Amino acid sequence: MFNDNYDEFAWLKRNTYYSAMDLLALVRSYELSDWTGKAATLYKNDLQNLANKACSISYTYGGA
Repeated sequence: MFNDNYDEFAWLKRNTYYSAMDLLALVRSYELSDWTGKAATLYKNDLQNLANKACSISYTYGGA
C-alpha cells in the first residue's frame, strides 16, 4: 500500500524539500547582509524554523 501512495506523495515531498532549501538559502543570505535590529533577527529565526520543519516533514515521509 505504501508503494501505491509513494508516487502520490513524491511531488509533494520533492517540492517541500526544495522549498525548505530555498528558505535556508534565503536565511543564509540575510545572515551575510547588513540586517540589524530585533525584528530582523526574529524574522530570520522564523524562516529558519519553518525551513527546518519543512525538511523534517520531507524526511519523515521518506526524503525528497
